[in-house]
Amino acid sequence: MTADSSEVWGNKVPYLKNTPSPDEGAAAGKKPWYRIVLPNGGTGYIHSDYARATGQKNPAGSPYYESTGTGIAVRSAPYIDNAANPALFKVDIGDRFVVIGQEIESNAYSWFRGPYDAAKLKEKAGSLPAGIDSLEVTKRGPSGRALEVTANGQPLKAQYPDSLRSLLGGLPSTRFEIEDTGRYTILGADGATRSQSPGSPQIYVAGGDNASSPRPAATSSQYVLDGSGQVRMVTKSSQYIFRGKGNGHGLGMSQWGAKGYAEQGYDYKKYFRPTT
Repeated sequence: MTADSSEVWGNKVPYLKNTPSPDEGAAAGKKPWYRIVLPNGGTGYIHSDYARATGQKNPAGSPYYESTGTGIAVRSAPYIDNAANPALFKVDIGDRFVVIGQEIESNAYSWFRGPYDAAKLKEKAGSLPAGIDSLEVTKRGPSGRALEVTANGQPLKAQYPDSLRSLLGGLPSTRFEIEDTGRYTILGADGATRSQSPGSPQIYVAGGDNASSPRPAATSSQYVLDGSGQVRMVTKSSQYIFRGKGNGHGLGMSQWGAKGYAEQGYDYKKYFRPTT
């Protein structure tokens, strides 16, 4: 989706409007990476070429897989970069693990950055406040790009919307979502909700006999299962993951879109043919 001028410069320019650009050529051929959890609690992403299903599931319904190779790297994000995304640990043939999700390999069209803890995020983006407790997109433009991001409840001081990319350490575009791994929402039987964060009060678990007990505090991470069967990792302290699409400010002609049309045999006359 191309950008509206207000999402880049903050003002309207009549001939620069957002429009669909669905070509996904940059992601063509990219394979999924599985998000895995080992019996010892180790977690990360493994390339799908090196994992196979065993046909078994754990009590929560998540599938067991096993490694098909020796010395296979498990990384914190779904892409290979030994400098920026080194192996967290390695697995060998026959090592079993649970798959709790998957992502298409991070690429120029659909990308993944993080996870960053507060200290690392501050290191990458010096303009952010120290001691980040929360980070979220609070306003979006017509194409879904971020217009405002708040840290600890206060909007970041961006000169114009597109400068949020550099304020957050050089993100490829402003069409992104932020996952805070330290937060989750609890839905009560009466429809009430409660947002839980690392600094929230202790949670108590109630049994069928109305007896309650405190939920054990996580030493590093825990896993929550929602009503649709999706599993999400929750860390003891907040970490931030950025998932986004697009590369650049997104204003005007989409270069990936033009490439896609050219590969389909379009020329400039056919692409810009007036409609009635």
